[in-house]
Amino acid sequence: MRVPLLVLGLVLALPAGAETVVGEAARLGASSVTLYPYGFLTEEELTTLRLVMSNEQALALFVPERSGFAALAVSPDDGFIRNGAPVASASALGNMPDAGGG
Repeated sequence: MRVPLLVLGLVLALPAGAETVVGEAARLGASSVTLYPYGFLTEEELTTLRLVMSNEQALALFVPERSGFAALAVSPDDGFIRNGAPVASASALGNMPDAGGG
């Protein structure tokens, strides 16, 4: 039986030559979670995203369906959290198929 994997990442449209970021990977139950800590993210945003990648209940707030792949899209201009609340432009996408077919 295949265990579904979940990837929490940042989907960005960055120009060619943009910064290269090494992902922080974790296992959360049957899910694999990866955070890409881009330089535009504030400490508050990174702390929140690290909580999401380490806590099943927090992850379920963003990705209620735990099958397939998921991503959190964040704008470098808007960030993820401003004035203590998520920004309107941040979007969680879930239940996506494996683009590699496997």
